[in-house]
Amino acid sequence: MQQDLRACLRERAELEAKKNDLQNTLTNNLLKTKADLERELEEISMSEKAQQLEMTSTELSHLDGTIVQNQRRYGGNEVWVCLNAFTRVIYCLLFFRGSIFS
Repeated sequence: MQQDLRACLRERAELEAKKNDLQNTLTNNLLKTKADLERELEEISMSEKAQQLEMTSTELSHLDGTIVQNQRRYGGNEVWVCLNAFTRVIYCLLFFRGSIFS
């Protein structure tokens, strides 16, 4: 009877060791998958930020062209030039407060 008990305890210890190994392997695999998914999400986020930056840069270039046209149209009137520069500064501030750098 004691031999049976010892055999059962030994078998239980072996099974528990296997269970722990499997649990550790599963946990490690899950952590690796989580890290991979977080990295992919960051790459997507950076891609979206780059795309938004490109779109905003294009819009800013368009605004610069409009400013130049207005300067030509109004003969370089200093008040108009200052107003356009102020508008551009406000636009940039609004852009940088947005989600690109948050």
